[in-house]
Amino acid sequence: MEEKIISAEISFYPLRSFDYNKEIDKVISIIKDSNLDIQVNAFSTIISGSKEEIIKIIEKIVLEMDKVSKFVLVAKISNLCGCAKE
Repeated sequence: MEEKIISAEISFYPLRSFDYNKEIDKVISIIKDSNLDIQVNAFSTIISGSKEEIIKIIEKIVLEMDKVSKFVLVAKISNLCGCAKE
């Protein structure tokens, strides 16, 4: 059976930050290190992969950024949009 692919659109909003660009860059770096299919946009990043990979990367972002930042993380997950293997 072929692995089910899902996608997530993630937006990270640092709060009370003196250097929000550094924090956003760290989140993008965490995502890029995951080797998932990604599309970085101005206000969000779209990632595609298995359900387990997507949940794992969201958890990693929360755990890593909780050490250095106050933030809001918005994640929209779809099992249809952007999920077709090319």
